[in-house]
Amino acid sequence: MERTNRSKASHSKTHGGHDHSVGFLHPARIERFAAQSHTVARRADYFPAGVSVDVAYPPPLGEVFGCEGDRFLFTASRLEHPKRIDMIIAAMQEVSTDIPLYIAGEGDDLARLKALAEPDPRIVFLGQISEDALKEHYANALAVPFVPYDEDYGYITIEAMLSGKPVVTTLDAGGPTEFVIDSETGRVVAPEARALGQALDALVRDPAAARRMGQRAAAQVSEISWTAVERALLGETASPQELTSAQPARAQGRRRICGFSTFPVSPARGGGQQRVLNICRELSRTYDVEIISFVEAAEAGGTTELSPGLRETRIPKSSRQAEQEGILSADAGGLPVGD
Repeated sequence: MERTNRSKASHSKTHGGHDHSVGFLHPARIERFAAQSHTVARRADYFPAGVSVDVAYPPPLGEVFGCEGDRFLFTASRLEHPKRIDMIIAAMQEVSTDIPLYIAGEGDDLARLKALAEPDPRIVFLGQISEDALKEHYANALAVPFVPYDEDYGYITIEAMLSGKPVVTTLDAGGPTEFVIDSETGRVVAPEARALGQALDALVRDPAAARRMGQRAAAQVSEISWTAVERALLGETASPQELTSAQPARAQGRRRICGFSTFPVSPARGGGQQRVLNICRELSRTYDVEIISFVEAAEAGGTTELSPGLRETRIPKSSRQAEQEGILSADAGGLPVGD
């Protein structure tokens, strides 16, 4: 979720029709709302009632993806319960050939998932892999199963499709269903192992159909760009000339953008970190950008220059805030509540 607010903090009176007597993030002070997917834009209570929310699909971290072979099934994810890797493991019982399934990623659910997969020698856990290895696996996959529950967006979907691969997902996956069209750019099936496995088996048995779906998938996501994201966030204030000109960092007269994150953004390991960091890096070609981010109470604060024109200022949470987050997280069944 993104909120664009261009009210100048140095003004104490009403400016541009805004009432400065209300809080800085009050809806009356927000000029534009944007979300990374329609799934997020539609969620109850994510945005104030009645506001218009633009959708801006962010591209993934890597810029060049390719399509080579179709030797295996491949998926990449944090190995956590909401990603439902266990469903993919169970689905392999319906796949009748000896095609391998490679799973990249790490997480708290790794030991349980390895135990579930142990009877099937086709299933291989790769651990955390490099960007180059990730692209190589996408390039040589026949298809990419990705079945999270109610995912905000899902970079795996976009990366796989940019690599010319069909994605197999589920009706309740959220963000992936905005891109995967059943039997056109992949498969969208019921959220159960048998249905998932049968869809994978059909693609394995007809690799030509998988390749055709992958070609259509690549075409569908080819227009996703950072320029489109910038226009959605900044609207008419960002001219095409501004968005395409790379002015020297810290040049005199460059305007300043200050962003806020409820988590540190560097190093960028997760999708949320990648999105914040990449949006801000793109903006820093034209603006001086500072990201204000919360870190855990025991971590050190301070400011770091991440790249020319982009810096991150980390602010440790207070002990009281950390305590309240722990209480709320426990009440929510262990779910993170920092946002």
